[in-house]
Amino acid sequence: MIKKIYRNTFLILLFTLLILCVLPKNSVEARTQLNFSTQDYEEEIGRERSNANQRRYPFKPNDIKISSPRLIKLSSGRFQLSYDFGYPISEGGASRFLEYRIKVSKELSNAISGINIVPIGAKVDNKPGRNNEHFNFSDRISFDSDGQKVFSSGAYLEDGYNGGEATINIRLNGTFINEKSYLSSYMLSDTEYNRPVWPSFQAVRNLNYNNFGKLYNSTLLKTEQQDANSIIQNEYSKIKKKLDNSNLSKKIKQQITNELNQIRKNYTNRINSQSKFENKTLSTIENLTNQSVKDMNNALNKTYSLSIINIPSLNFKEALIDSEKLLLETDSSQNVAVNYFSPNNSTASNWNISLSVSDLYFNNHALKASFLFKNQIYAPNTTFTFHNDKYTHNGNYSITKTPKEGVRLLVNPGIALNGTYSGKATWTISESPVS
Repeated sequence: MIKKIYRNTFLILLFTLLILCVLPKNSVEARTQLNFSTQDYEEEIGRERSNANQRRYPFKPNDIKISSPRLIKLSSGRFQLSYDFGYPISEGGASRFLEYRIKVSKELSNAISGINIVPIGAKVDNKPGRNNEHFNFSDRISFDSDGQKVFSSGAYLEDGYNGGEATINIRLNGTFINEKSYLSSYMLSDTEYNRPVWPSFQAVRNLNYNNFGKLYNSTLLKTEQQDANSIIQNEYSKIKKKLDNSNLSKKIKQQITNELNQIRKNYTNRINSQSKFENKTLSTIENLTNQSVKDMNNALNKTYSLSIINIPSLNFKEALIDSEKLLLETDSSQNVAVNYFSPNNSTASNWNISLSVSDLYFNNHALKASFLFKNQIYAPNTTFTFHNDKYTHNGNYSITKTPKEGVRLLVNPGIALNGTYSGKATWTISESPVS
């Protein structure tokens, strides 16, 4: 019984050993039609080489390198993701083909506007090889067995070089990269000769989100924020210069400067607080930037100064004391001059000039008169509209009314004393609708 148990155990061990022996040396996850795999691999292509050649020209898998991706900002303002991939050239050998293929995940495809594969460090022979049906010498777009898009390019090397490298340039749209995104890079180095002196091989290297996506997303966000802040600052400087060079009073300039600074600070803080790598973040930054520019210009557009630069004296003519009502006109036309100034001078404004006249006194004796304007009688200290108009551009405006058109004095009988009466006229200018 004991012998039987040992024999069965031996057979099981032998069977397990046989299984291990038949597994391929470079076993990797199932490959696609174009030899991509989610697992990195490298392997010599099945060409027998002599032991002497293997010792003299060994295949060194560790020499297959893929560099850390680097970001380059293009003149368009977009970014290019670039990295080097390949096997360094060392010595000449049999005529050799190189082919590079780049596959992007479906999550990444919408973020890419173009891919360029540039073989480097090799003397490229423009004369095609005999087997150009098998090897790809021009940029090509195809689809792998899993339906994913593949970009490829290749070269035929003069005098044959051992391997080769390429720079992969991937132009990116201004969108964030999804965390599930990946890049898979494949290379093939082969020869037309049946018994190559140099190793022929293929290899795959994969890059995931942590290798390139996080770098790009953080750089994109920071760049968009910096660009937005620059737009806001430039607009602020332009408006501030216009404000400083205007004819506005120092007090008004300071008030508007404070308002502009508050707008700039508010929007800059809101833009800089954006942190999510989502495309709606970019829309938010753009909207905040546009609104900040609008708000700063609105602050300037609503700014104006309006002042009365000339008022009439309202000297009424002398008259004899009479037993009937007296209606007295001024001895000259009534002229009011105003100045309107807006830094942007972009919108017409409606202005109202009002007047209030106190009672008239002589030796503390009140005349108890009234004022007649446009057939309307006003008691002393009553405010009424003298003129209402729309001013359409910067400058001085003059309003002139003849003695019959202007303010007239209405004196009741039996009140006036023999003397000169005087009082106070208050002129006010303000924004209001045209009546």
